[in-house]
Amino acid sequence: MFRSPLLTFLIIGLFSISLSSCNTDALSYPTGEKYIGELKDDVPDGTGEMQWVTGDIYSGDFKNGAITGQGTMKWNIGNTYTGAWENSQPHGFGTMTWPNGDIYKGEWNHEQRHGQGDMTWGVGATYSGNWMADMQHGEGLMTWETGDSYDGHWKEDLQHGNGLLTYSNGDVYDGEWKESLYHGKGVLTWASGNCYDGQWKNNNQHGQGVLTYSTGDVYDGQWKEDLQHGKGVMIWSAGDEYNGQWKMGQISGKGTMTYANGLINKGEWLNSIFQP
Repeated sequence: MFRSPLLTFLIIGLFSISLSSCNTDALSYPTGEKYIGELKDDVPDGTGEMQWVTGDIYSGDFKNGAITGQGTMKWNIGNTYTGAWENSQPHGFGTMTWPNGDIYKGEWNHEQRHGQGDMTWGVGATYSGNWMADMQHGEGLMTWETGDSYDGHWKEDLQHGNGLLTYSNGDVYDGEWKESLYHGKGVLTWASGNCYDGQWKNNNQHGQGVLTYSTGDVYDGQWKEDLQHGKGVMIWSAGDEYNGQWKMGQISGKGTMTYANGLINKGEWLNSIFQP
Protein backbone atom coordinates (compact mmCIF):
# COMPACT_ATOMS: atom_id res chain seq x y z
CA MET A 1 0.00 0.00 0.00
CA PHE A 2 2.89 2.35 0.77
CA ARG A 3 6.62 2.04 1.11
CA SER A 4 7.74 1.57 4.72
CA PRO A 5 10.86 3.31 6.05
CA LEU A 6 13.86 1.03 6.26
CA LEU A 7 14.72 1.40 9.89
CA THR A 8 16.15 -2.01 10.58
CA PHE A 9 19.63 -0.59 10.40
CA LEU A 10 18.79 1.34 13.55
CA ILE A 11 18.09 -1.75 15.58
CA ILE A 12 20.59 -4.29 14.24
CA GLY A 13 23.64 -2.18 15.03
CA LEU A 14 25.05 -0.82 11.78
CA PHE A 15 27.89 1.59 12.41
CA SER A 16 26.96 5.22 12.88
CA ILE A 17 29.21 8.22 12.92
CA SER A 18 28.70 10.72 15.72
CA LEU A 19 28.85 14.33 14.71
CA SER A 20 30.38 15.24 18.06
CA SER A 21 30.63 12.82 20.98
CA CYS A 22 28.77 9.88 22.51
CA ASN A 23 25.05 10.54 23.24
CA THR A 24 25.06 13.55 20.94
CA ASP A 25 21.77 14.57 19.35
CA ALA A 26 23.08 14.24 15.79
CA LEU A 27 24.02 11.08 13.87
CA SER A 28 25.05 10.37 10.31
CA TYR A 29 24.96 6.83 8.89
CA PRO A 30 27.29 5.32 6.27
CA THR A 31 24.26 4.67 4.06
CA GLY A 32 23.48 8.39 3.99
CA GLU A 33 20.69 8.66 6.55
CA LYS A 34 20.79 11.48 9.08
CA TYR A 35 19.22 11.68 12.52
CA ILE A 36 18.82 14.70 14.77
CA GLY A 37 17.22 14.23 18.18
CA GLU A 38 17.39 12.44 21.49
CA LEU A 39 19.59 9.38 21.98
CA LYS A 40 19.92 6.55 24.45
CA ASP A 41 22.90 4.21 24.27
CA ASP A 42 23.81 5.84 20.96
CA VAL A 43 20.54 5.00 19.21
CA PRO A 44 17.50 7.21 18.59
CA ASP A 45 15.28 7.16 21.65
CA GLY A 46 12.85 9.97 22.44
CA THR A 47 11.93 12.76 20.06
CA GLY A 48 13.82 13.26 16.83
CA GLU A 49 13.91 13.56 13.06
CA MET A 50 15.26 11.03 10.56
CA GLN A 51 16.07 11.88 6.94
CA TRP A 52 16.68 9.20 4.29
CA VAL A 53 18.70 9.58 1.11
CA THR A 54 15.48 8.82 -0.79
CA GLY A 55 13.99 12.05 0.53
CA ASP A 56 11.69 10.38 3.10
CA ILE A 57 11.47 12.32 6.39
CA TYR A 58 10.11 11.21 9.76
CA SER A 59 9.61 13.51 12.73
CA GLY A 60 8.39 12.19 16.06
CA ASP A 61 9.00 9.54 18.70
CA PHE A 62 11.63 6.79 18.70
CA LYS A 63 12.23 3.91 21.08
CA ASN A 64 15.33 1.70 21.03
CA GLY A 65 16.10 2.85 17.49
CA ALA A 66 12.63 2.15 16.04
CA ILE A 67 9.82 4.54 15.24
CA THR A 68 7.46 3.99 18.16
CA GLY A 69 4.96 6.47 19.60
CA GLN A 70 3.49 9.47 17.79
CA GLY A 71 4.95 11.01 14.66
CA THR A 72 4.69 12.07 11.03
CA MET A 73 6.28 10.35 8.04
CA LYS A 74 6.51 12.03 4.65
CA TRP A 75 7.49 9.74 1.77
CA ASN A 76 9.12 11.05 -1.39
CA ILE A 77 6.30 9.46 -3.42
CA GLY A 78 3.85 11.91 -1.82
CA ASN A 79 2.26 9.85 0.99
CA THR A 80 2.03 11.36 4.47
CA TYR A 81 1.11 9.53 7.67
CA THR A 82 0.50 11.20 11.02
CA GLY A 83 -0.37 9.15 14.07
CA ALA A 84 0.66 6.20 16.20
CA TRP A 85 3.61 3.91 15.37
CA GLU A 86 4.98 0.65 16.69
CA ASN A 87 8.25 -0.92 15.57
CA SER A 88 8.48 1.46 12.60
CA GLN A 89 4.99 0.65 11.28
CA PRO A 90 1.72 2.62 11.50
CA HIS A 91 -0.06 0.98 14.42
CA GLY A 92 -2.94 2.46 16.39
CA PHE A 93 -4.86 5.54 15.32
CA GLY A 94 -3.58 7.69 12.47
CA THR A 95 -4.22 9.49 9.20
CA MET A 96 -2.69 8.60 5.84
CA THR A 97 -2.95 10.89 2.81
CA TRP A 98 -2.00 9.92 -0.75
CA PRO A 99 -0.93 12.28 -3.56
CA ASN A 100 -4.07 11.41 -5.58
CA GLY A 101 -6.26 12.91 -2.84
CA ASP A 102 -7.15 9.68 -1.02
CA ILE A 103 -7.36 10.02 2.79
CA TYR A 104 -7.76 7.36 5.47
CA LYS A 105 -8.37 8.29 9.09
CA GLY A 106 -8.75 5.50 11.58
CA GLU A 107 -7.18 2.45 13.16
CA TRP A 108 -4.08 0.63 11.90
CA ASN A 109 -2.55 -2.73 12.68
CA HIS A 110 1.08 -3.15 11.65
CA GLU A 111 0.89 -1.02 8.52
CA GLN A 112 -2.60 -2.11 7.47
CA ARG A 113 -5.99 -0.44 7.88
CA HIS A 114 -7.61 -2.55 10.55
CA GLY A 115 -10.51 -1.72 12.87
CA GLN A 116 -12.76 1.33 12.56
CA GLY A 117 -11.88 3.93 9.97
CA ASP A 118 -13.03 6.45 7.39
CA MET A 119 -11.72 6.42 3.81
CA THR A 120 -12.23 9.22 1.32
CA TRP A 121 -11.06 8.66 -2.24
CA GLY A 122 -9.89 11.53 -4.40
CA VAL A 123 -12.60 10.75 -6.97
CA GLY A 124 -15.28 11.51 -4.35
CA ALA A 125 -16.22 8.08 -2.98
CA THR A 126 -16.30 7.52 0.80
CA TYR A 127 -16.38 4.55 3.18
CA SER A 128 -16.97 4.61 6.92
CA GLY A 129 -16.86 1.35 8.82
CA ASN A 130 -14.82 -1.68 9.73
CA TRP A 131 -11.56 -2.84 8.13
CA MET A 132 -9.50 -6.00 8.36
CA ALA A 133 -6.05 -6.55 6.84
CA ASP A 134 -6.35 -3.41 4.69
CA MET A 135 -9.79 -4.41 3.31
CA GLN A 136 -13.36 -3.30 3.96
CA HIS A 137 -14.58 -6.06 6.24
CA GLY A 138 -17.54 -6.03 8.64
CA GLU A 139 -20.24 -3.36 8.84
CA GLY A 140 -19.77 -0.21 6.79
CA LEU A 141 -21.32 2.54 4.71
CA MET A 142 -19.96 3.12 1.21
CA THR A 143 -20.99 6.05 -0.97
CA TRP A 144 -19.73 6.10 -4.55
CA GLU A 145 -18.99 9.22 -6.58
CA THR A 146 -22.03 8.29 -8.73
CA GLY A 147 -24.32 8.85 -5.74
CA ASP A 148 -25.03 5.14 -5.15
CA SER A 149 -24.68 4.06 -1.51
CA TYR A 150 -24.42 0.71 0.28
CA ASP A 151 -24.98 0.26 4.01
CA GLY A 152 -24.34 -3.25 5.26
CA HIS A 153 -21.89 -6.09 5.64
CA TRP A 154 -18.58 -6.46 3.79
CA LYS A 155 -16.11 -9.27 3.35
CA GLU A 156 -12.64 -8.64 1.92
CA ASP A 157 -13.68 -5.48 0.02
CA LEU A 158 -16.89 -7.04 -1.33
CA GLN A 159 -20.54 -6.63 -0.32
CA HIS A 160 -21.26 -9.90 1.43
CA GLY A 161 -24.05 -10.70 3.88
CA ASN A 162 -27.02 -8.39 4.46
CA GLY A 163 -27.08 -4.87 3.11
CA LEU A 164 -29.06 -2.03 1.61
CA LEU A 165 -28.00 -0.55 -1.74
CA THR A 166 -29.62 2.69 -2.82
CA TYR A 167 -28.96 3.74 -6.41
CA SER A 168 -28.85 7.35 -7.52
CA ASN A 169 -31.59 6.58 -10.09
CA GLY A 170 -34.02 5.63 -7.30
CA ASP A 171 -33.71 1.83 -7.43
CA VAL A 172 -33.25 0.14 -4.02
CA TYR A 173 -32.09 -3.38 -3.14
CA ASP A 174 -32.42 -4.65 0.44
CA GLY A 175 -31.31 -8.18 1.16
CA GLU A 176 -28.55 -10.75 1.00
CA TRP A 177 -25.30 -10.46 -0.94
CA LYS A 178 -22.50 -12.75 -2.03
CA GLU A 179 -19.26 -11.27 -3.40
CA SER A 180 -20.99 -8.00 -4.38
CA LEU A 181 -23.89 -9.75 -6.15
CA TYR A 182 -27.54 -10.10 -5.12
CA HIS A 183 -27.62 -13.62 -3.76
CA GLY A 184 -30.13 -15.19 -1.38
CA LYS A 185 -33.32 -13.48 -0.18
CA GLY A 186 -33.88 -9.87 -1.14
CA VAL A 187 -36.23 -7.15 -2.29
CA LEU A 188 -35.49 -4.97 -5.31
CA THR A 189 -37.69 -1.95 -5.83
CA TRP A 190 -37.25 -0.10 -9.10
CA ALA A 191 -37.82 3.63 -9.48
CA SER A 192 -40.44 2.68 -12.11
CA GLY A 193 -42.58 1.16 -9.33
CA ASN A 194 -41.90 -2.51 -10.08
CA CYS A 195 -40.93 -4.60 -7.04
CA TYR A 196 -39.46 -8.10 -6.77
CA ASP A 197 -39.44 -9.92 -3.43
CA GLY A 198 -37.81 -13.33 -3.47
CA GLN A 199 -34.75 -15.43 -4.17
CA TRP A 200 -31.65 -14.27 -6.07
CA LYS A 201 -28.64 -16.02 -7.54
CA ASN A 202 -25.63 -14.15 -8.92
CA ASN A 203 -27.62 -10.94 -9.44
CA ASN A 204 -30.53 -12.74 -11.15
CA GLN A 205 -34.07 -13.43 -9.97
CA HIS A 206 -33.72 -17.15 -9.41
CA GLY A 207 -35.87 -19.45 -7.28
CA GLN A 208 -39.20 -18.50 -5.70
CA GLY A 209 -40.35 -14.89 -5.87
CA VAL A 210 -43.11 -12.36 -6.35
CA LEU A 211 -42.88 -9.59 -8.94
CA THR A 212 -45.39 -6.79 -8.58
CA TYR A 213 -45.53 -4.47 -11.57
CA SER A 214 -46.33 -0.77 -11.41
CA THR A 215 -49.34 -1.55 -13.63
CA GLY A 216 -50.82 -3.73 -10.89
CA ASP A 217 -49.95 -7.05 -12.56
CA VAL A 218 -48.49 -9.68 -10.19
CA TYR A 219 -46.46 -12.83 -10.84
CA ASP A 220 -45.95 -15.27 -7.97
CA GLY A 221 -43.86 -18.31 -8.74
CA GLN A 222 -40.56 -19.74 -9.85
CA TRP A 223 -37.75 -17.90 -11.66
CA LYS A 224 -34.61 -18.78 -13.57
CA GLU A 225 -32.01 -16.19 -14.59
CA ASP A 226 -34.46 -13.26 -14.36
CA LEU A 227 -37.24 -15.06 -16.25
CA GLN A 228 -40.42 -16.81 -15.11
CA HIS A 229 -39.57 -20.47 -15.29
CA GLY A 230 -41.36 -23.37 -13.61
CA LYS A 231 -44.67 -23.20 -11.74
CA GLY A 232 -46.25 -19.79 -11.34
CA VAL A 233 -49.39 -17.70 -11.13
CA MET A 234 -49.82 -14.47 -13.08
CA ILE A 235 -52.66 -12.10 -12.31
CA TRP A 236 -53.19 -9.17 -14.64
CA SER A 237 -54.76 -5.94 -13.44
CA ALA A 238 -57.42 -6.36 -16.15
CA GLY A 239 -58.66 -9.48 -14.33
CA ASP A 240 -57.10 -12.30 -16.37
CA GLU A 241 -55.28 -15.04 -14.41
CA TYR A 242 -52.93 -17.82 -15.47
CA ASN A 243 -51.92 -20.71 -13.22
CA GLY A 244 -49.46 -23.22 -14.58
CA GLN A 245 -46.07 -23.83 -16.18
CA TRP A 246 -43.66 -21.26 -17.56
CA LYS A 247 -40.51 -21.61 -19.64
CA MET A 248 -37.92 -18.81 -19.98
CA GLY A 249 -40.47 -16.05 -19.53
CA GLN A 250 -43.18 -17.62 -21.68
CA ILE A 251 -46.33 -19.53 -20.76
CA SER A 252 -45.35 -23.07 -21.80
CA GLY A 253 -46.56 -26.43 -20.55
CA LYS A 254 -49.73 -27.34 -18.70
CA GLY A 255 -51.78 -24.50 -17.31
CA THR A 256 -55.11 -22.79 -16.97
CA MET A 257 -55.96 -19.29 -18.17
CA THR A 258 -59.08 -17.74 -16.71
CA TYR A 259 -60.09 -14.57 -18.49
CA ALA A 260 -61.97 -11.69 -16.93
CA ASN A 261 -64.92 -12.36 -19.27
CA GLY A 262 -65.30 -15.89 -17.85
CA LEU A 263 -63.61 -17.80 -20.70
CA ILE A 264 -61.27 -20.60 -19.55
CA ASN A 265 -58.46 -22.25 -21.55
CA LYS A 266 -57.05 -25.29 -19.80
CA GLY A 267 -54.40 -27.54 -21.27
CA GLU A 268 -51.11 -27.22 -23.14
CA TRP A 269 -49.45 -23.89 -23.93
CA LEU A 270 -46.43 -23.11 -26.12
CA ASN A 271 -44.70 -19.72 -26.13
CA SER A 272 -47.74 -18.14 -24.48
CA ILE A 273 -50.13 -19.53 -27.13
CA PHE A 274 -52.86 -22.00 -26.16
CA GLN A 275 -52.63 -25.35 -27.98
CA PRO A 276 -56.26 -26.57 -28.39
